[in-house]
Amino acid sequence: MGDLNQRRWIRVYEEADNSPPSITSSANTSAAIDQAYHYDANDQLESSGASPISYSLTSGPTGMTVSSDGTLSWTPTAAQLGNHSVTIQADNSYGSDSQSYSITVTAAVAPLNFNNETLGSYTTSQDLAGTVTIEDGGHSLHLVGNRWQQIAFPYTLTANTVLEFDFSSSVQGEIHAIGFDNDHTHTTNHTFQLYGTQHWGLQDYRNYSSGTQHYRIVVGEHYTGNVQYLYFVADHDISNPTGESVFSNVRVYEQ
Repeated sequence: MGDLNQRRWIRVYEEADNSPPSITSSANTSAAIDQAYHYDANDQLESSGASPISYSLTSGPTGMTVSSDGTLSWTPTAAQLGNHSVTIQADNSYGSDSQSYSITVTAAVAPLNFNNETLGSYTTSQDLAGTVTIEDGGHSLHLVGNRWQQIAFPYTLTANTVLEFDFSSSVQGEIHAIGFDNDHTHTTNHTFQLYGTQHWGLQDYRNYSSGTQHYRIVVGEHYTGNVQYLYFVADHDISNPTGESVFSNVRVYEQ
């Protein structure tokens, strides 16, 4: 009979990662004059491989920068209309990788002018009391009370569709939101909530605090397809509603 008290040792360890970097993020290939260029949804290069990984801009248009942590910044000027080649390099102790692509710079899409639009109730059961005012030469829509308003906006939302605007509110209601629709039937999965005491709609952008806040929503990350309306919400279901939503410089474009 063998020794029942015999000991066996098992060694468990993690093998070191000695791999060179491989850039895994994908670049946005379009930009607009005087608008901040967004490399991707979070403006951040990403790579696999052993840490630490540092980044640098090998070649690119004037004014473009890439920080060592992979943050890319650039705002094209009017003189930069057209195509621009970009090459970015990632380095670590075991090697390097590069990503090359071309950016096409076009004229910026003009913001909506609400003076040129026909405003109407979005869901008559919700658009009940308060005021609707067009301000700033048509570039701002000011809702006070319990107002759900829409404009005709036939559009095909793609994976690259962006909704960009400024928002402010001096009185918090229950739901302050914006979204696209086909049939005047409000749904949570088409509504981007920005502010409010209730939780209703998509919550990724419910982060408003005070003053004027800029929003850039990649709609195509949430839903795509044909739509007919763009709607705006200041929901405040009380006897004397005072909730306020101000939407300004609203633009829809393809990134």
